[in-house]
Amino acid sequence: MTALAIRVRRAAASRRPRVAAALAAATLMAALTASLTGAARQPITLYPVQAAFASPGPYATTTGTVTEQVTIAGSDPNNPSFVTTSFRQTAPNSTDMIEIFSINIASGSSMLFTLDSGDYAVVSSTFGLATQVIPVPNSPLFHVGDGTNTDLIVNF
Repeated sequence: MTALAIRVRRAAASRRPRVAAALAAATLMAALTASLTGAARQPITLYPVQAAFASPGPYATTTGTVTEQVTIAGSDPNNPSFVTTSFRQTAPNSTDMIEIFSINIASGSSMLFTLDSGDYAVVSSTFGLATQVIPVPNSPLFHVGDGTNTDLIVNF
């Protein structure tokens, strides 16, 4: 019995340096990882488009509804064609147009949706036919009024 107790004590004593070395290595790794990741962090930089749209307010507080009715001449009611309509506005501090909202509507259908009040360029397209754009030269933009419903009729 005494020999067994001595072996157990020797085994336990031989593990202590290994455990101490493992704890020291783990502490060193944690310290290195924290210092390296902390040093690698850079301030967040927004890209120009993000900066233009991420600025605080003012946000649109008024909305209007649009009822869009779509007709494509010669479209088969059993296999309808679709029209994609894009509502676009000028980007802040730019002359570039950006898409605000887009919708697909089947020929012979109508759809009611809400947009922020304001003026929009409207681009409607369907397969195989010429794209339609509002405004046409020398005409105003498509206007969505505050609290009002505006009809948009698209015929191809």
